[in-house]
Amino acid sequence: MKSNLELVAFAKKHLGAPYWYGTFGLVGTEKILMEKARQYPKYMTPNRVAYARAHHIGKRTFDCVGLIKGFIWWDNSKNSPIYNGNQDVSAGGMRERCKQHGTMSTLPEIPGTLVFIGGRHVGVYIGNGKVIEAKGFDYGCVMTDVHKGQWDSWGMCPYIKYVPSPGDIPITKTPVKPPVVKPPEKPVFKPFMVTPKAVWLNIRVTPNGASTGKRFVFKDMSQVKAIKKDAQGREWYHISTKTGIGWVAGWLCRKL
Repeated sequence: MKSNLELVAFAKKHLGAPYWYGTFGLVGTEKILMEKARQYPKYMTPNRVAYARAHHIGKRTFDCVGLIKGFIWWDNSKNSPIYNGNQDVSAGGMRERCKQHGTMSTLPEIPGTLVFIGGRHVGVYIGNGKVIEAKGFDYGCVMTDVHKGQWDSWGMCPYIKYVPSPGDIPITKTPVKPPVVKPPEKPVFKPFMVTPKAVWLNIRVTPNGASTGKRFVFKDMSQVKAIKKDAQGREWYHISTKTGIGWVAGWLCRKL
């Protein structure tokens, strides 16, 4: 089965091709021109027939859905499309056969997606906001801005397969591990000794506050749970022992 990317390449290759209503990529001849003039006099008026005879004979011609059918029916061995009645649908019929479809607000960024104006016109979305369409006799096959047209819906062509564009590599997101929060390291205190005055220290309710009535023999900093300074900048040590819990005058101790 042909792919969406091949459809885009086919549409690009035929930019500038003439528009003849009811055609799908055959080389324009006088015979085909007269057949279309008889079949579709509303579209192939005498003036258009005269212009086509002068400028289009010998070129491949398409109408809007014929640009897509010409690709689907294209036979490389014959360098020409081969008609298939089972797939011969109008623009509206092509839209009805699209199993995946939606409004233009949900247009996927997938080259080869078909875009529609009601059931009367169809183009090929080629990506990056551009459409290639066989727009009409006065335009031929042209590239237009999708957002400037009257497109109202999109659909995935049922006769081709959709494959990733070159470079579209799925990105696997690596889960972001939360940072490991290490507990703060316990400060290492240098050993202290007690001055003769500080063999016994009063345990106070708060730094420099009222005494609890209990006293504490200070040995080293392993007994200290917290340190605070008073208004004079003196250190007070918070201790929690069998003797009692409270604050002692750390400033009465000195380093070795």
